[in-house]
Amino acid sequence: MVGTIKKVNRQGAGIIAVTDGSLVPYISTDVLSNRGLQPGERVSFSLRIVKGNMFAQNIMSMREQLQPSAR
Repeated sequence: MVGTIKKVNRQGAGIIAVTDGSLVPYISTDVLSNRGLQPGERVSFSLRIVKGNMFAQNIMSMREQLQPSAR
């Protein structure tokens, strides 16, 4: 899935606004980058459902996906 970071708290958790209009929460341990995320940043992610609630996981910045790997 693809979305935009809507909100990030001091602990690195936040909300992703999905292209279909839904909002999906995430926690910092599900972010695949050590630099953290910023509001407005485009991300790709997968969904995890726990007790009927959706959460984002495997979150990666679209900017990092587009950068060529260093060799």
